Amino acid sequence: MVLDADVTAGALVSLAREVLLEYGSLPVGEVGKHLQEAVPHDGLPALLKERFGGLKRFLEHHPEVFMLGRDH
Repeated sequence: MVLDADVTAGALVSLAREVLLEYGSLPVGEVGKHLQEAVPHDGLPALLKERFGGLKRFLEHHPEVFMLGRDH
C-alpha cells in the first residue's frame, strides 16, 4: 500500500478512514496533518495536489467512504 514512498489511492483511502475512525469528524486540513504524520513521504501534500487535485478532491472522489460537509 505505501512502499518506498509510493503512495497509492487505496492506501490513502485506508489511512484517511483510520484517521477518521480514531478521531471522529475532522476538517480536511486536520485529516491531512494526520496523514502526513502516518506516511513516510515528505512531499505528501504536493503528491496529493499533483495526482489527485488535493486532499479535498481526493476525498470527494470516494463518496462511498467519505462524506464532506459544505464547510470543510
